[in-house]
Amino acid sequence: MQNRGWRMAAVCGAALLLSVALASCGGPLKAYRTVRQVRRVQKRIQKVLDSMDFDLAKAADALGRMHVENPEAGLDSAEARAILTDLYRKHPYVVDVSTVDAGGVMMAVEPAEYREAEGADISGQEQVMRLHAQGVPVLSNVFPAVEGFQAADLEYPVKGADGALVGSVSMLFRPGRLMGDIIEPTLKGSAWEGWVMQPDGRILYDRDPLEIGRDLFGDPLYRVFRDLLDVAKEIADEQSGTATYRFLGPGGAAPSAGKKECHWETVGIHGTEWRLVLTRDAE
Repeated sequence: MQNRGWRMAAVCGAALLLSVALASCGGPLKAYRTVRQVRRVQKRIQKVLDSMDFDLAKAADALGRMHVENPEAGLDSAEARAILTDLYRKHPYVVDVSTVDAGGVMMAVEPAEYREAEGADISGQEQVMRLHAQGVPVLSNVFPAVEGFQAADLEYPVKGADGALVGSVSMLFRPGRLMGDIIEPTLKGSAWEGWVMQPDGRILYDRDPLEIGRDLFGDPLYRVFRDLLDVAKEIADEQSGTATYRFLGPGGAAPSAGKKECHWETVGIHGTEWRLVLTRDAE
């Protein structure tokens, strides 16, 4: 019993010394706090995306049941519109919701202000082709929607009794607005700033509006910042990581003397990934 007590005391003492050392040196503890901060933002964004995905799946199921029970009720019927309207009202970041037939033509769009898009053929859009080819839910990257703005499309297949594709149901949303509304309040009062990019280099959100929509790998603005481009390639290739880089100040101001440190994680669904990057002045 005495030996056991000595061992327990030694373990507790070592743990106490380790915690004091981490607090004093700041290295591992600082890294832990950095990861915790970015993952807090990541979880909040992912929760919204997952909620949208869950309700869209239920709407697809409801539209499939509607088709089985009443084959005459098309994807532009009053019943279909009621399902779309209920879906739209649940999600403040959704711009519009729609049904699309098996040929890729938009049948019903809600709310009413976007009904002029009804009849548009979107069969050539990448995410629609992927859904038709694989019969699975899809999330697009940002693209120019027929409604006239840059958006992302979350889309689920609608299937009949025999599993045949009847069409699909779509949620159109602006990722930048979603990201900004979560990132800014979450980081308020901290030294951190957040930005989001697609792995292809397109910036989906940044506190500086001059950055949003730019191609980090192709825009001349970034060409002279080799360390930023090197880090961006890491961000594109890896789902998470930490790095430092130097870049312009807000609004295109001259670069600061110091470097930025950044940590990134990934959000997304159905194989589509977006990189959430948190940055602050390196100490």
